[in-house]
Amino acid sequence: MKILTLLFFTTLYLNAAYADEALTIELIDKPAQKWKLQDVSVEGTAQGTQVSGLLTAFHRFGLPSGHLDIVACTPSDDLIALTTTDYTPPFLTHREMKQGGIRFSTTFNQQLPTDTIIKVTFHRGQVRPQSDPEICRQLTADSSK
Repeated sequence: MKILTLLFFTTLYLNAAYADEALTIELIDKPAQKWKLQDVSVEGTAQGTQVSGLLTAFHRFGLPSGHLDIVACTPSDDLIALTTTDYTPPFLTHREMKQGGIRFSTTFNQQLPTDTIIKVTFHRGQVRPQSDPEICRQLTADSSK
């Protein structure tokens, strides 16, 4: 029994040590924005790298439609990959509010380097038709405001 307990805590310790080497996540919330990002996590999968989390709001009604930009950047703000998810709910249902918001999940079709910075932000309006190579620098500027 002592060996199993030791093995259990060793596994927890090693998982925590590995988690310290995880990718960096930056949530970019803009002032006066009704949506809020929370509990965003990144996980390597067999298909690539999965980013998931919650999109929630302080109020249930009058929420703007839009999309999430989920961007993988190098430490020098060069674009590695970009993906978007579209959201158009006019309000959060009672169940969604109780569960903490609307879950989102997307997968990059590649394994990302360990020094990658994942930037997540909500934008009103339509999804951008093409990837902008300057988006990492723009999001860095937005987060420093």
